[in-house]
Amino acid sequence: MDRVTCLLRKQAGVERVEWWGPAEDGTSLRLEASAGVGVGTRAGIPIGPVGALILVGRAPGPPLVEAVTRLVPLLRHRWTEERLATHSALLARRLQALDDFAAFVAHELKGPLHAALLADDPAPEIRKALHLVDSVLEAIRSESATDVWSSPGACLSDVLCDLDGIGAEVSATLPPVFPMPAAALRLVLRNLLANAAAAGAQWIRVSAGAAAAGWTLAVDDDGGDEAHDRYRSGSGIGLALCTRLVDRLGGELELRPRAHGGMRAQVTVTARVGSTAASAEQELREVSRPRPSSA
Repeated sequence: MDRVTCLLRKQAGVERVEWWGPAEDGTSLRLEASAGVGVGTRAGIPIGPVGALILVGRAPGPPLVEAVTRLVPLLRHRWTEERLATHSALLARRLQALDDFAAFVAHELKGPLHAALLADDPAPEIRKALHLVDSVLEAIRSESATDVWSSPGACLSDVLCDLDGIGAEVSATLPPVFPMPAAALRLVLRNLLANAAAAGAQWIRVSAGAAAAGWTLAVDDDGGDEAHDRYRSGSGIGLALCTRLVDRLGGELELRPRAHGGMRAQVTVTARVGSTAASAEQELREVSRPRPSSA
């Protein structure tokens, strides 16, 4: 569509051409492509189901309107092609996500279900397995969210409840908000803490904050090197799938040895800071504020 708008600008002899196409909600328009710069008279030419053209710098006369009308089939064809390509890529991504999470569930359910088979009272382990399925389904839904912020402290508290008896001292220095959906953040933290404990860690420190390139969340521990070889290679598929989840959310998960022993797992997410974080923090405060009871 960029090439189409450039062609129209040259043929129309105007300073700027904008193509506004239908938004996802079907009730509004959004800027899809533009060519040129300039200010001046803005005149619109409706082009049917593919939106409208805005010409800047010259009012369209009948010959120009007629020429644009002849281009409508081309615009519709290009618009349809681009929308199909976008939706195909989205569908492929969601199918990959379903495959990943199906493997994750199969991997993570083995532990609690095996324990349930050996336990005198299998109910707690079965409840844990069902809770895991719910959390994974929630994480899948969270992938379609955009610019979602959550409370890392609340997510960590939930994870520690899930990992009751983790066997390591856990401390945290966390900001009020972090740019990742809560379900996804809980899933990542749960996996990182569980792997650190499995590596023999006696202490685990969770920290997060904003940086010039975005936001980082780090999980440091003092686990042994030999155990961490298995941790690094993903003695479970869990770590690899968490890496792919973070990647699909626009971030990166990396694991590296600490200078004085142990390991650091770091999540880096590119996100807008400042007003977005401030508004997210205010929203979380509003949600968590106690409400007066009704008489």
